[in-house]
Amino acid sequence: MSKGLLLYKWQPLSTNNPFLNYKICSMKLLIGILAMLLPVLSGAQPALTSLTIGDTVPGVIVSNVYNYPASAIRLSDLKGKLIILDFWGTWCGACIESFPEMHKLKKEFGDNLQLLFIDRDTNETETKVSAFFRKRKLRTGQYFEFPYVLHDTTFINYFPNTSVPHCVWLDSSLKVVAITGKEEVTAANIQKFLSGIPLSLPVKNDALAFNPQNSLLNGNINSPGDFIYRSVLTRYREGLGNTIGKSWDKNKNISRMYIINYSLFLIFRMAYPEVLKYGAGRTFIEAKDSLLYMRPANDDLVKKNLFCYEIITPPVPQPKITAYLRSDLLRCFHTIARNEMRPVNCYIVTANKLVKSSITAGGSRSSETGKESLHKYFTNVPVAELTAFLNTLLDRPVVDETGITQHIDIELPQGFYNYSREEMISFFYRCGFTLTPASKVMEVAVISDSEN
Repeated sequence: MSKGLLLYKWQPLSTNNPFLNYKICSMKLLIGILAMLLPVLSGAQPALTSLTIGDTVPGVIVSNVYNYPASAIRLSDLKGKLIILDFWGTWCGACIESFPEMHKLKKEFGDNLQLLFIDRDTNETETKVSAFFRKRKLRTGQYFEFPYVLHDTTFINYFPNTSVPHCVWLDSSLKVVAITGKEEVTAANIQKFLSGIPLSLPVKNDALAFNPQNSLLNGNINSPGDFIYRSVLTRYREGLGNTIGKSWDKNKNISRMYIINYSLFLIFRMAYPEVLKYGAGRTFIEAKDSLLYMRPANDDLVKKNLFCYEIITPPVPQPKITAYLRSDLLRCFHTIARNEMRPVNCYIVTANKLVKSSITAGGSRSSETGKESLHKYFTNVPVAELTAFLNTLLDRPVVDETGITQHIDIELPQGFYNYSREEMISFFYRCGFTLTPASKVMEVAVISDSEN
């Protein structure tokens, strides 16, 4: 017997029968050899390893496929020049919001684009997901036309991710050509790929995603340190995702706060919550670098206007943390936020003689104003809710001077979001609400350069 197979050496056991001892050891030897050979004999596959750009996905067969002619699918069966694996979940708002755009892309590129949706939550059942799609169909009238996979482990092992949407781009040979978030899945980028132009897209690497257990410098961008007090402000950090969080003790005192990859305007709102409480029509950016606070028209430039902030401190109350953040913003950007009274171009809402038709008939208080919803309405809600809605639609602030204390019911037309401003104003007039352009002195929020 070769040394390589000498796994057990005979030794006397707790019996006086040497032959029996030998048989026991021989059996152990046989079991040991079979244990080594079992993976080979059974054809068992080695553990799946993660793949990255440039790797090729093996020709695996995936089961638990729905919305597809078969319950199992071989990835190579998805014929097309580009295949996108879209990791999602029923609880992911950004994933759901992308469905209409994904349908548009499929319609535009046809068989050149194949999409396979993979539910990232392995606990979601077919009953739950089917119910989700049925409810969405009733609410929006839109079918979900793509195949999707439940209880997947194969793709999750190949492409581990901690946040969704998470999109893996494969060419026709199943080679990984990109791993991105949803923002990069655009008609322009798909057309570049189909035209033979190499993709150079930001890589969504969830292995680098911001770890709340580590500080921004310690463990997340590989710079060691242990701090009693420190604040840090950086520009956009690729791969860290976007998140906001705090650490506090039993007395609700805060020892750490982090804001990862958010707009400067949002960070200012966190620093000045009592000041920056108004919409765009009542907020003025008057700092020299005002473009830092704006969303660029070109989506490729958005990340340049994102920032990361973290503060570590001995435990202090929330107002103190907010004051620290304001001080850091002042030191870095030399800007402050304040309230002041100014004349503002606005709409004054008053009630006209048709308003009786909108006084509520009762029922449960509810509203549905989503763009995708087939049925858009307000039922038994106060006028303040309508005013808040109008403030999201119109180019000027809306001020309620109706004096109406009763709740209201309004049914919005199916094509409401395609209306021009004038058509919207005319519609609400017929509901009993007159919107009159005016100039009114009111409190506004101003972000401006500091005088000091």
